[in-house]
Amino acid sequence: KYYNKKDMNFDVPNISIYQYLKNKSIENNYRDLIALEYFGTKITYVSLFRQIDKCARAFRSQGVRKGDVVTVLSANIPEAIISFYALNKIGAVANMVHPLSAENEIKEALQRYSTAVLIAMDITYNKIKNILSETEVYKTIIISARDSMPFYMKIGYEVTQGYKVEKPKRNSQDFIYWNDFIQMGENYTKDGVAEFTKRDTPAVILHSGGTTGTPKGIVLSNGNFNAATIQAQKAFPDFGTKDRLLAIMPIFHGFGLSVSINDVLSFGATAILIPTFKASEFDKLLIKNKPTVLVGVPTLFEALTTNERMKDVNLSHIKYVISGGDTLNKIRSKKINDFLHEHGANTNLLQGYGMTEAVAAVCVDLKSA
Repeated sequence: KYYNKKDMNFDVPNISIYQYLKNKSIENNYRDLIALEYFGTKITYVSLFRQIDKCARAFRSQGVRKGDVVTVLSANIPEAIISFYALNKIGAVANMVHPLSAENEIKEALQRYSTAVLIAMDITYNKIKNILSETEVYKTIIISARDSMPFYMKIGYEVTQGYKVEKPKRNSQDFIYWNDFIQMGENYTKDGVAEFTKRDTPAVILHSGGTTGTPKGIVLSNGNFNAATIQAQKAFPDFGTKDRLLAIMPIFHGFGLSVSINDVLSFGATAILIPTFKASEFDKLLIKNKPTVLVGVPTLFEALTTNERMKDVNLSHIKYVISGGDTLNKIRSKKINDFLHEHGANTNLLQGYGMTEAVAAVCVDLKSA
């Protein structure tokens, strides 16, 4: 009763996730809009697709082909997102793994899917160096939280954190740093890069939390992601190019990769990347970024209501607050809604239900919107 026949009978195009987003960007002229923000660095849609194209060629230069599995061991940073779409463009499968996973968990994820190329944050080096010889990985691309930071922040990061991180030598045969890797893409001209990828072709491997048993890898197709995105567009028709979403949920989960990144980019909106979330700094994130959309798990929103520094923060810019990943009873939900209204937000908390096997949300309760 909530949808007309056209909405219910939509067609999922027979294209890749990358191509769907590229088509949306061209059709709606997203070109000069901001796709990603990262500590003040702003990446436009045209710049994002250029970087994806270079990255796709770089993967080709390292022997990655259609159907190959490449593991991405990263938090929410631009390099990981660029890698995800570049892999999708050439028909490879991105195996998304939590960078803070234990050594044996990372090894198992690499072995199970016969990963030959690995993209890993530098903070994981002290773990992966011990296990790579037991896997099929022949090349590791090292990325860092500092890579896309503004110059002054890079210096600050190195002074406060970077020097603590053990890193591989730059001239190592087994490891390539991101900038050197992208340079290989700029120099690669051997063959075409684009691969025609059908909607039922595997695109992503996400790992469940194991709430009903042993954690498992779940293979999702291009069609799965594109269908979820089309459904989001029909459920939230007023979400658009002027909207900004705090991408707090991690990209190695469906909620983070599908809802916080892929859906946002399909709308021509801006995803503000948060690689490490600290509940105690929630107020700073809201004041600085003024997002129009917040998505997260219940504990995230409860942290919002208990932050003492939120007392005088105006939230009138918030259009949607969407919770998922866990249940919220009426008492907790009312507490969050009261908090939102007291701080000027003209919206109520929306609750979604989903599972990794369905990418993310399969339904959202819009009646309180």
